[in-house]
Amino acid sequence: MKKSQGFTFIELLLSVFIISIGVLVGIAVIQKSTSFTSLSVSRRQAYFLAKEGIEVVRNIRDTSWLDGEDPFTVRQSGGDIVWPPDGVGVPVSPPGPISGTVYLDCFSEEFPDSNCQNKPYLAFDHGFWRCSREGKFKREVTLTFSGRKGLSSFAQLSIASKVQWTESGSSHEVVLYQTLYNWR
Repeated sequence: MKKSQGFTFIELLLSVFIISIGVLVGIAVIQKSTSFTSLSVSRRQAYFLAKEGIEVVRNIRDTSWLDGEDPFTVRQSGGDIVWPPDGVGVPVSPPGPISGTVYLDCFSEEFPDSNCQNKPYLAFDHGFWRCSREGKFKREVTLTFSGRKGLSSFAQLSIASKVQWTESGSSHEVVLYQTLYNWR
């Protein structure tokens, strides 16, 4: 019998092919993992920004109560709702619910916030997410006042805080809801 010395060309090609497939699969797994990690980080950030939108509204409500105002009273000015009213606009007393959507940042003290008009995006600035004309995330906060409690006061306030962004060619959004009740 004759002893074989080394590998044949076919064996060498087959082993290079198998190793190449293994390397390509490994690279694809790493790439997909990185993409999922990036999306997960963005989704978590969007969740916190949506939560902050609700907290801003709660802060406006609580400040109104501390100032001795009824935070469930709404006024209208130029077709937009004004909340808290602070004496601006005309009292609203419609038979049904009233709602409005605006852009807010963590420094907002009114609805709508004049500092955030025409600035739908959030940009990270000196440790805070501020209203901006450009950025990765876009937050809209919708307030819906419903249920009658007195002449111009409402019984509940429903909040929808929606954060949208585009990543890897796809649109994503996180929406959080909360209802506040007029328990006074």
